[in-house]
Amino acid sequence: MTAASAASGPGARWSDPPASLHDWQKVTGQVSFLSEWEFPGALHAAVVRSPHPRARVVAVDLLAAGRLPGVVAVHTHEELPDRLFNPAGEPPDEQLDQSADRRLLTDEAQHVGDGVAVVVATTRTGARRAAAALAVKWELRPDTQRVEDGCVAGEMAWGEPVDEAMAEADVVLDRTYRTQAVQHMCLEPHACAAVFEPGRGHLTIWTNSQTPSDVRRISSEILGLPMTALHVRKVNEGGGFGAKQEIYEEPLIAWLALHHRRPVQLAYDRAEEFTAGRCRHASRIRVRLGATREGRIVALSLEARLDSGAYASHAPFVLGNVMCAAYYTYPFARYFIRGEVARTNTLPGGAYRGYGTPQALFAVEQAVDELAATVGRDPVDVRLANSTGVAPHPLFGEAPRRLARLLALGRARAGWDGELTAHPDLCRGRGMAMATMLNTTGGDPYEHTTALLRLNEDGTLTLATGTVDCGTGSSAALAALAAGELGIDPRRVEVCEGDTTAALADLGSFSQRSIFVGGGAVLAAARRLRDLVVAETARQAEVPSDGLEIIDGHVRDGGHLDIPLAQVARMSASRGALLAVETYSPSGSPPSYAACFAEVSVDPGTGAVLVDRLTAAVDCGRVLNHAAAVGQVVGATAQGVGYALYEDLRPPGGPVPVVTLEEHGVCLAGDLPDIAVVFLDEPDHAGPHGAKGVGEVAIPPVAPAIANAVAAATGVRCLQLPLRPPAVWAALRAGDRP
Repeated sequence: MTAASAASGPGARWSDPPASLHDWQKVTGQVSFLSEWEFPGALHAAVVRSPHPRARVVAVDLLAAGRLPGVVAVHTHEELPDRLFNPAGEPPDEQLDQSADRRLLTDEAQHVGDGVAVVVATTRTGARRAAAALAVKWELRPDTQRVEDGCVAGEMAWGEPVDEAMAEADVVLDRTYRTQAVQHMCLEPHACAAVFEPGRGHLTIWTNSQTPSDVRRISSEILGLPMTALHVRKVNEGGGFGAKQEIYEEPLIAWLALHHRRPVQLAYDRAEEFTAGRCRHASRIRVRLGATREGRIVALSLEARLDSGAYASHAPFVLGNVMCAAYYTYPFARYFIRGEVARTNTLPGGAYRGYGTPQALFAVEQAVDELAATVGRDPVDVRLANSTGVAPHPLFGEAPRRLARLLALGRARAGWDGELTAHPDLCRGRGMAMATMLNTTGGDPYEHTTALLRLNEDGTLTLATGTVDCGTGSSAALAALAAGELGIDPRRVEVCEGDTTAALADLGSFSQRSIFVGGGAVLAAARRLRDLVVAETARQAEVPSDGLEIIDGHVRDGGHLDIPLAQVARMSASRGALLAVETYSPSGSPPSYAACFAEVSVDPGTGAVLVDRLTAAVDCGRVLNHAAAVGQVVGATAQGVGYALYEDLRPPGGPVPVVTLEEHGVCLAGDLPDIAVVFLDEPDHAGPHGAKGVGEVAIPPVAPAIANAVAAATGVRCLQLPLRPPAVWAALRAGDRP
């Protein structure tokens, strides 16, 4: 999400804003997260989870559990609403209905961590201890752990026949790539609370979700309550990355609050996040690529198999992105793409930064790199030749030509054409990869959002928006967009976000849409409010509105007229509040582009891969806030390094998933080199002030860039993630050369 800063008047030059009080509280540890809150008189819930990958509950010793200290009740699936739903935070559609396969609790556990009962106690510690001690009798069932063995739950295909083009190609590559399941590593695990008000028959759900509107919609459907009886309030969250795009325990906690007529809280610990959260889908992708001897791709075929884990969740939608990622990046080739979703008894996959594009481009960008080596051309030049066409593209128009300028910029910044310094004991090499991502989701009629902006009597602004901040600073950006049009300090803008009663509905914060779509609505509302303020000032002062401007929180005419915004608001109060409500729907979705250039050193004796240098080049349109945009790119690049080298949710050795950060692997600050970030910084017509999304596009090219650099350094191409030392060492010993 591209952040914005304040400016005086429309079209002014943007600069980094001063840190807000909330930002300062965050970095100094003064912000409290929902998992730290204590609601007066609240009960605490803990879910009883299956220790087996697949098993049926035969019996639960409810009497013994009830005698444990502080336990108020134990509930099983028999008491709760028996309604199937898909918890994916997505616009309602037929696909969600067809893939509805979850219940709040089940007696047929499908993965380690599946919820089969819930304990309610007077303390959080008591609830967790009781849940761990609850006696459950199990009947074990055969389970499936590998994506190759999973049953096919759904499939899709599109494109045109490519066999004839493949047969006529000078170069044909046929490779199969595999990516692993990884966890999100958010600072704060999932947390929620529900408070019932008996006098009003009203239920408030507190959540750190990225999709509060979907929390209300799905909770309403499961509980059989009208949406007017549910109030969802989004609070500070310690990171999202898509992990909090899913509806987790909110409907369950809401049912408990209704049943017990008391507030109920629930918060995951880290081990629970690993076994009951969501992960990036593991995948197996076969790429067949046909090209001319000059390196021009004439045909590209993908066969993707996505591991959905135990439940459907986001799998149908992520599979669609896996299938589209190559087409968006190389839109001038002939395509045939087939994808299928396989069920396994593992942690379900869900939304994760990049949403299928990292899996697809790990495969495709390696195949393109191998093509460049085969035809003896520079990898950057081959990508340029295949990503731009002579005529505008029907979907993207002239946008692909921006990619050529971006690659030239990144190439120069990375020193791509210079010589690498040799090392006597290490193999050194360079690699690069690129990515394309859109800035919207859903399309018509869903891709829109609404913003309400009010001028208060003290000259401050209140902004109500359904666009929520998931740790990226988007709320500060939206405040700055509004402040810039009214000529005030962005710290004088109150942002009411993700409150389903006070704010306006929105799809949620994902797909790089927070500024591209949410910012478009805020900008439209701010311009409308500016016009209203000017008109009201002209009425009050009995002067023509022509020539009036809002500068530094005052309405001025360049001469004697100088009226503070607060005075305008106070004088208009008797006639009604000065407010504007605008709904925005983008006219298109121009892509954001990114390229990653990597330099690595490989120890042939151990297989250890050391990333020496990374350069990230990004086209996110006009950069409204350079510091925030750099932060997004560096964070995405760090996640890409973790994905490439360290992380694995299901290492070989058995069905039990990892439950600690150490077991999973995580990229630490000391594992990273300095990351150089360079922006094309050219406005794109479709976004607010020419800005596009930057939150996701920088992550997909990192892993293939590192893998390509390893291949350049060693002559051995690794086709599976992560590139941990034992795997690389084994490939070097075997001399695996496709």
